[in-house]
Amino acid sequence: MMTNSKNIFRRRSIVLLVATIAASLALVVVVQANVREVGETANFTTPDCTDNDCQVITRVTAYQQQVGTRKNPYRVPRSGKVVAFSVFLPSVTKKIYSNFADRFDGSPTAKISILRPKKRRGVPYRYVLAGQSARLNLRNYLGGTPSFALEKPLSVRRGDIIALTTDTWMPGFTVTGQDSSSIWRASRPRGKCSDLVTPRMHAKVDQIKAYSCGYKGARMLYKATVVDTPKKTRRTK
Repeated sequence: MMTNSKNIFRRRSIVLLVATIAASLALVVVVQANVREVGETANFTTPDCTDNDCQVITRVTAYQQQVGTRKNPYRVPRSGKVVAFSVFLPSVTKKIYSNFADRFDGSPTAKISILRPKKRRGVPYRYVLAGQSARLNLRNYLGGTPSFALEKPLSVRRGDIIALTTDTWMPGFTVTGQDSSSIWRASRPRGKCSDLVTPRMHAKVDQIKAYSCGYKGARMLYKATVVDTPKKTRRTK
């Protein structure tokens, strides 16, 4: 049986034309991803750290629960990736530095930690550690506002909390201009809120902890850069 090559070529051309038309009628448009600063507010102030009074966070994972009338400033509004974070750090005298370094095992450090709510009746502020950045030494950044790009961006979901962890100490913290409406929470168990020496960090991914200790009159000074997951829309004729 002989095959007509012209008919075969014609059929292939028609199939190609139909495919091209179909592609033009179903066009996928990717919306440009939004970049947001989680935790940024207008009232960041210079951290306190003088020879008479230096406020620091020690051996804990913590986040700001409220600033003035604004609640949960570190709650993620949309899923995406944490790509960087910034910390507001004071200058520290040699005397103060030595005191904290001797007591809390060396240089000031920080990690970004992603807390995902893990609700249980009767246990408020309960979170699972969904992700954590590498440990950063802050010693050479004291007196500035460094921004750190994460080598491995951290995935976040809507409703997650972006917290800070230090396994030593960190002075990105202030009481200046703050009142009882400024509340921060830490990963310390109930009854141990005044124990600032025992390590209570949230350190293992998938580990669950209750953030039972809330402190009033102080403000953590950090923010995180989040790139939202892009939306996709399909346009048809």
